[in-house]
Amino acid sequence: MKKPYPIIMLVFLCVSISTTVLNGQQNYWISGKISDAQTKEVLIAATISAKEKNIGTISDHKGKFELKIPKEVKTLVISYIGYTSYEIDLSTFKKSFINIRLSKAQNEFDQITIFAKPPVVDITENDETIKDFLVDDYKLIVLSKDIGNGYNLKLLDYEGYIFHKLPLKDIRHIEFLKTSCLGTHFLVTEHHALQLQLHNDSIFIAHKEKRSHYDQFIKNCLDVNEDYIYVSNFSDSRQSADIHGFNRNRPEKIVFGEITDKINVANYQEDKPYLDFMEDGNTTDFSTINDYDKLQDFYNFWEKAALLAYNFYLPLDFYFHADEDNVFVLDHENHLLSQFNITGKMVKQEPLEYSRDRSWSGKILKDPKNEKLYTFLKFDRKNYLVNIDLPSGNLIPVMEFKADFLEKMEVYDDKLFFTNSGITEDKTERILRYVKVY
Repeated sequence: MKKPYPIIMLVFLCVSISTTVLNGQQNYWISGKISDAQTKEVLIAATISAKEKNIGTISDHKGKFELKIPKEVKTLVISYIGYTSYEIDLSTFKKSFINIRLSKAQNEFDQITIFAKPPVVDITENDETIKDFLVDDYKLIVLSKDIGNGYNLKLLDYEGYIFHKLPLKDIRHIEFLKTSCLGTHFLVTEHHALQLQLHNDSIFIAHKEKRSHYDQFIKNCLDVNEDYIYVSNFSDSRQSADIHGFNRNRPEKIVFGEITDKINVANYQEDKPYLDFMEDGNTTDFSTINDYDKLQDFYNFWEKAALLAYNFYLPLDFYFHADEDNVFVLDHENHLLSQFNITGKMVKQEPLEYSRDRSWSGKILKDPKNEKLYTFLKFDRKNYLVNIDLPSGNLIPVMEFKADFLEKMEVYDDKLFFTNSGITEDKTERILRYVKVY
């Protein structure tokens, strides 16, 4: 039987191709919409990839996509599970919008699997609640709470085998586990940071220090390479941050500039009384007001203060990644990707488009084993894991991943680890799972 060809229609709009020149290389944006040829329904998370380069993207919840194309790319490949893929010769037209209608494949052998759907493996069981976890060179450090008992630290393998269990009966106000950019592990409480150490398949507490020391130095550590350690310092308002590199062998400091929420910085002094009110949490005046108008004024003040504190004056959203030759700053606040050399000189700066997408999860995951960066996009109650190509800032689809109540996630050695809880209010029955990244 002859395979049906997908229907592709080019809609010629009066839209000019946006062209930028970065370091001598010409790029332009192309956008479009992907739908079913028969039903006209949009196809969510269809794959749009360049045949000549390892770049691509996926269609959003409206079937639409945008992709920045280097000039050497001549062919786009459009694919969707259960549909016949199609190649578009970009040299045959000069418009920037493509309306694509794909036809379903005739039999199962025609189906092209775009997203791997690997099985989810349970590491722990429902007889304990997993509060937090870390990954350390093929072992897992797990902070758990047995039903009816206190906290424990456990050292596990990927299959859930327990190497060592350390009860935490005398430690109060436990908050979370954290790995610094230097690879050191900490159990963080309200008042202290306890450094953890692994030895001979055992886990123990090696050092205890004040939480203020941890917050000042260790928490601000962004990344590290052979020569430098990189840290950030926030302003008091947390609406601007300086990024510095410190040489690990000699007294040398490199400045990588400042990330700023310009609007909030400009308005900070005017809004500070509202923010201070939310910081202090003092509602004593509320209980003593008897006059209705004064009560309404107080309510309006509180409403504005809450809106500013919980929606506008959040800490800056950025991510920092260093390798041996370059450092990258993903500034999600201003939607910019900046590339520097190790001396602090900017090599290039490009728009960071995916951070504008409402379907972006806001999470950046680094695989420390192979230096890959990942993030999540969410469409139609499904999670799509995508690799971030740092030189271009483009997204490369990896796999579709179904999981409700998805919580903490870590990627290590091409495995995605995550905690997954039920619908119970206290998040009991939270278990630890992993899925292989393809």
